[in-house]
Amino acid sequence: MGTKYTQTITYWGFDGYDEYGNKTFLAPIQINVRWEKVSHLNKTIKNTIIQGEEIVPKGKIYTNTYIDLESYVYIGITTELNPTILEDAYRVLNTSITPSIKGNKELIEAWF
Repeated sequence: MGTKYTQTITYWGFDGYDEYGNKTFLAPIQINVRWEKVSHLNKTIKNTIIQGEEIVPKGKIYTNTYIDLESYVYIGITTELNPTILEDAYRVLNTSITPSIKGNKELIEAWF
């Protein structure tokens, strides 16, 4: 798990819903990741927001920072507080966590 995280994204963690049922997000933070562009059919499974449906993710990130479902990511840096108004901000569709063999590190993968 010697992955180098050399790219920066802006991340908005999902915080819940307001009194009108609109999603709310935590303040944006920048985290280092390794991201790759992907476009293959992926049947969603347990740790997804739409279980059992087929999705075509636009990309995938690897990091050591926990990424929540329903959160948003943006490739690059922005200070925008509402990720849903950014054309190039993506909703996290699926996540997975893989522990290292020694058990002292975790690799977090998120598809968006």
